[in-house]
Amino acid sequence: DFQSRMVSYKREFISALSLKFNRLITYRYFRQQMNVGVPFNQDDMDVVWKSVNFLKYILDSHTEMTYKKEMVEHLFSVFCYQMAGIIGSEDNTAMSQMSRQEEIVFVFLNDLASYHHIDRTVEFYAGRQSITTRHLSSVVKTITGKSASQIIALIVLNEAKVLLNSSKKPVSEISTILGFSDQYSFSHFFKKHLELSPSQYRHQFDI
Repeated sequence: DFQSRMVSYKREFISALSLKFNRLITYRYFRQQMNVGVPFNQDDMDVVWKSVNFLKYILDSHTEMTYKKEMVEHLFSVFCYQMAGIIGSEDNTAMSQMSRQEEIVFVFLNDLASYHHIDRTVEFYAGRQSITTRHLSSVVKTITGKSASQIIALIVLNEAKVLLNSSKKPVSEISTILGFSDQYSFSHFFKKHLELSPSQYRHQFDI
């Protein structure tokens, strides 16, 4: 059996994204490399497939959602990050095309894709590049328009949304998958950013 998904978008949509993908090297590199075949391992494919299917689900849903536009923007942002990380791991020449600031952001995003289940602090990702947290935060803010902590939260939050909507896993198991010490910590994080508990978020999609 064969299944496929095509993700298409308008230039105006990219220009309006809160993460300023029209300026971000992640998006530019992702866009430039899409004409080249890139092998996916099964784990990468599973994650991207779930993200795209959830994006499709939100777009196709007739359920009234207060923040539907924002959800679509964030899910597309995560998809671009995922694709850029996979492509970047296959092509080391990308680094030579970047400014030093862009390189810092690109490494940060790739590290974030690999380690967000383990650590969600800016200090951890700054340490990975042997730079100060202040420098990492400043560079990320300059290039993306968002702080490093906001992007960390965005990536974790969107993966949480995917897991809540694409699986029947209990909230306690999802909190473990995402690296939270317990369900309470995960629920507190989720509600802080969405003003909904994980269970409330999941139930709004019940038909």
